[in-house]
Amino acid sequence: MMMRLKNWFIQTVLCLSALGAFSQTELNVWEDKKLTYEEYLALVRQYHPLAQQADLLSDQARARLRTARGFFDPVAYSNVDQKVFDEKDYYRLSESGIKIPTWFGLEGKVAYEWNDGEFLNSENSVPEDGLTIAGVSWDVGGGIFLDERRAVLKQAKIFRESNEARRIEMLNDLILQANQAYWEWVAAYENAIVFDTALTLSVVRFEGVRESFLQGDKAGIDTLEAFIQVQNRQISQFDAQRKIREKALKVSNFLWFENSVPLQLEPEVVPQPFNDQMIDLAILDTMSQQITQLQNTHPILRQFQFDVQQQEVNQRLKSSKLIPTIKLNYNFITAQGPFQGESLEQTGFSTQDYKFGVDVKFPLLLREGRGAWQEARIKRESAELKLDQKTVEVLNKARAFQNELTYLHEQLIIYRSAIKNYQRMLDAEVTKFFNGESSIFLINSREVKLVEAKVKLNKTEAAYEKAKAGFYHALGTLSQQ
Repeated sequence: MMMRLKNWFIQTVLCLSALGAFSQTELNVWEDKKLTYEEYLALVRQYHPLAQQADLLSDQARARLRTARGFFDPVAYSNVDQKVFDEKDYYRLSESGIKIPTWFGLEGKVAYEWNDGEFLNSENSVPEDGLTIAGVSWDVGGGIFLDERRAVLKQAKIFRESNEARRIEMLNDLILQANQAYWEWVAAYENAIVFDTALTLSVVRFEGVRESFLQGDKAGIDTLEAFIQVQNRQISQFDAQRKIREKALKVSNFLWFENSVPLQLEPEVVPQPFNDQMIDLAILDTMSQQITQLQNTHPILRQFQFDVQQQEVNQRLKSSKLIPTIKLNYNFITAQGPFQGESLEQTGFSTQDYKFGVDVKFPLLLREGRGAWQEARIKRESAELKLDQKTVEVLNKARAFQNELTYLHEQLIIYRSAIKNYQRMLDAEVTKFFNGESSIFLINSREVKLVEAKVKLNKTEAAYEKAKAGFYHALGTLSQQ
């Protein structure tokens, strides 16, 4: 009987060796059909619709900034006011020119004025060839500090930075979801390998027990128990294959190509496996330092900070409304074409010929201005409080992932050690079985514990990778990794 058991053992070893060789060959065949994590993320970053949508935020910000800068574009204008009645040309008033807005509320002007008519008001009388005008208009009241045009431009620049932070946030969210889908796929793939190997071992074991039964060395109940284990392993294998397809479909949701063409993972495409090198011990040592720096780099916090800046600009603008509006206008005028000489007199302009005006406006009760300023102040304070609250939330979220990573790292060490011990127990049980001191039931029990430990290890490996991505997401730097 011992000779037949030894022969069965040799056959089992040869079968397992063939299984190992087959697995290696299969891996080599699939080598070109492996989707690594880096390749996967490269496709997500470049072609996913959400990634492209995030890039549109930059275009939107540039468009708004261009619009704001348009308020400082030179403006050509022409005004004509004419009255003809009872076949009489009463008057014709016309002025054409260019206005050039500048910073600090100063606006330059070059124009030509030409008026005529039978009943022209004397104040509108000009020489026959008209008047050339060159002058400036300057708001020396509240507008000297901040006016609508400068406020819009400042806010557009802040909006550009805010949209860039929003773009990074969208990429971070996208990559986090893609990361979770990928490592769940890896865990399902690794579990399938575990169950495939377990099924192969159970089949080999069943054949050996059946052979021993046919030779009268084993009871029929041992054959039945070994066959039931084969059936259980088949069910586990079917379930593992189902989960692979399920997780692969989730991964396919993130795979796109040019012209928004969705990609589908073929069944023969496999992910990269887990390995010991994926445990990045350096991240555990530098996490606390990274957390202290996230207030200046986190895209969500940056958006809240930019909102505060927007409200500060708005409050400054409302403050300028509490200062009297004083607008000065000074224009040189001449009857000859300008810039025809080197000195002021030679150009036709003279300090003796000018148009000057002052426009002063100041509400007596300032209720509108004070109300607008108070509302702007409340909005700024509300934005600051939201920033404070969000800062605490982001910091605590990062610390939670720090704790989770530390915990999962310890779990991985324990699970890997436990699997080695479970393997030793299974090997010892097999040896005892050969010596007639054990049973198929005990071998199956040891093997079940080993399979469960490997499945838990794969689950923990995936959890660690997802937690690592979650930590970088909490830092706001996941898209930069």
